[in-house]
Amino acid sequence: MGQAPSLPDDAVADVLRRLAPRDVAACRRVCKTLRRVVDGHRLLRADLLPLKLGGIFLNFFQLRSATQFLSRPTTGAAVSGRLGYTLDACHPDYDFQPVPYVLDHCNGLLLLRHCVVNPATQQWAPLPPAPDLPKPAPSIKHVYKSRYLVFDPMLSPNHFDLLIMPEISFMEECEEFEWPPSTLILPVFSSKIGSWEKRTFYRDGGAAGTVPGLVGVRLDCNERQSAYWRGSLYISCDNCFILRISLLSDNSYRVIRLPTRLSLDDSQGDQQFYLGKSTKGIYCASRVTSRRSHLQVWFLNDLNEWVLKHDKDIFPVLPNLDYVNPYGPWILQQFDYDEHSDEDDSVVEDNREAVEKEKFEAIVKQGKFEWDSDNDNVLEPGSSCGGTDTCFLGFHPFKDVVFVTLWDRVLAYHWSSSKLQDLGKLFPEFYVDRHHIYWHTQVEVSFLYTPYWLGELPEKLN
Repeated sequence: MGQAPSLPDDAVADVLRRLAPRDVAACRRVCKTLRRVVDGHRLLRADLLPLKLGGIFLNFFQLRSATQFLSRPTTGAAVSGRLGYTLDACHPDYDFQPVPYVLDHCNGLLLLRHCVVNPATQQWAPLPPAPDLPKPAPSIKHVYKSRYLVFDPMLSPNHFDLLIMPEISFMEECEEFEWPPSTLILPVFSSKIGSWEKRTFYRDGGAAGTVPGLVGVRLDCNERQSAYWRGSLYISCDNCFILRISLLSDNSYRVIRLPTRLSLDDSQGDQQFYLGKSTKGIYCASRVTSRRSHLQVWFLNDLNEWVLKHDKDIFPVLPNLDYVNPYGPWILQQFDYDEHSDEDDSVVEDNREAVEKEKFEAIVKQGKFEWDSDNDNVLEPGSSCGGTDTCFLGFHPFKDVVFVTLWDRVLAYHWSSSKLQDLGKLFPEFYVDRHHIYWHTQVEVSFLYTPYWLGELPEKLN
């Protein structure tokens, strides 16, 4: 396709429609002409791309053995959150027994400690052990490894990258130096070459500040916050700034300050931030610890400036929830891989499937087979008689909606209209039963999952 095609776009589109979906995606990357034809005639099936919200993967506090999955019923192909089939995918150089615990998500792929997996197609790619990070300077107290997954099906439907970012705590008394440095040398894994390499990223713009000056301004950010948008990975660092890393283009990075609190008294507590992706790009939600029902939503514009989109205390609209009802329009798929280690695996699986089937049939009887993300389970506002301690789960990737929890329920909050919807139960029974203290039962990190039905990873479930 080096020269302009002699056929009109409509004729080329008719030819491309005869190809398999993954081949159409591959043709789109050949040249600008084919990309125009594919996009202009909408030849890529939206139901196969990560363009719909399929559920929420949940990691709970002090539950490191299994990630749970909250999903809505669908008349289309269903996705199971059970990831036990990847346990044989551990690289031979690893000296540990893997567990199906999700570390990150990007456009339909999940990062586990031992592999990258696509739950929709049940394919996975084993990962080799990561290289060691350089030893920190004497002035640095601790270094922690955090892995981030980068996958863009529109650029490369069969390949992904991993990035290791150090999280650093500094000594209170140390020699002053700029942070982050003008160049960052980070370990990067590319599935194209199947190995790790050291890659240098050059800073575009100024640093976040100097150490130890940054130590005193640390703000509270949730664990493992990141978002991918148009070729760049955004990572929330615990020293009150965000790194935008251009991993797929020019290997540059930029420091972006977190938004500044508005209309709230500084004496009301620390500010918490939650980074994510939504309708138009990168967003950030913020709360003050002493007023956990006050929600601010910010949008990052093209000038890397934060624009306030929502600033409201949602306590007046919090509903009185029916905590007795075990079901909702979304079903919690519960997995405890260590719960019955002495029992036959097939028996445990049959019992689990029977429970999930019972929940599914209960929802179908209610006439809620397909969840309406705008109208189903809309709650009467302002009738809350319980606590206001909400937990932020994330942004809806395609709507002006944030997901929060109110004890054992998941709520969808439409920040444009202040409408609330009840999605369903949050905690698995076995998790609640093993914790007898209220504050031990909470979400540690969550991932808004968008299914991807194309692409090829090395392994698949037979």
